[in-house]
Formats: sequence, C-alpha cells, structure tokens
Amino acid sequence: MEPRDAEVERIAAAMIRDGIGGDEQDAARLAPYEAMADAGAGDPRELVLEALLYIKMKESEPGDILGNAGKFGAGFS
Repeated sequence: MEPRDAEVERIAAAMIRDGIGGDEQDAARLAPYEAMADAGAGDPRELVLEALLYIKMKESEPGDILGNAGKFGAGFS
C-alpha cells in the first residue's frame, strides 16, 4: 500500500472512531485531523479531504459505481 493511501485510511479510521461522517465540513472539527496528518504523505488538508471521500464511499450502498458517481463528484458521460 502506498504511504499516501495508508495515511488516508489512518485518518479515516480516526474520523470514524470519533463519529465524523463523510459529509462533515466544519473546519474546526476537521482541524485535529489535519494536525495529525503526516505531511510526508502529502498536503494535510488534501489528506483529510480524501479521508472524507473514503468515508463517504464506505458509507454508500453497494451498487452501480458509474450510476452512483455523482454522489462523489465524479461525472461520467
């Protein structure tokens, strides 16, 4: 596993443990996760945002990935 991926999963696990959902947007609630992020794996803000996306994907119902892409900001035409 790439260091960036491992860091995103570590941050996401901490967020899930603390009850932070994939839709969280309060900068004050996300700040502790930016502080804990390993800057060697990438920009802390980007790592936290990727962790939120990871949580959102884990929270989603399984199904047609392309059909649900709009939920994750991915548009396919």
